[in-house]
Amino acid sequence: MTIKTTPTVYDPAIESDGLTLDTPLGPVDLVAVQRVLDGHPIDALTEAEMTYLANTLGYAPRLRNGYGPEHDTRRRAAESLHISAPALSTRIIYRLRRDQTTTARKVA
Repeated sequence: MTIKTTPTVYDPAIESDGLTLDTPLGPVDLVAVQRVLDGHPIDALTEAEMTYLANTLGYAPRLRNGYGPEHDTRRRAAESLHISAPALSTRIIYRLRRDQTTTARKVA
């Protein structure tokens, strides 16, 4: 049996099988994002996946009751991406502010 392999090209006309989310920035591999959230090591995320992760995590929670789980998730995600927690927060803040600016310009 011969298996022919071809390079994969993103085509927005082809529907995903439920494990990939199509976004304006490109496809988001939901398995990769969940692996990061669970703290499993991963080499890298695409821009679309990192933006999805930033929207999932949101801004860092304030010191209030029940903030522990959010900080644990951020710490695991940072370790999974092999970066420091402040570096992950910087990347998240950049993407969230970029998206807000873009949205505000579209409305205006």
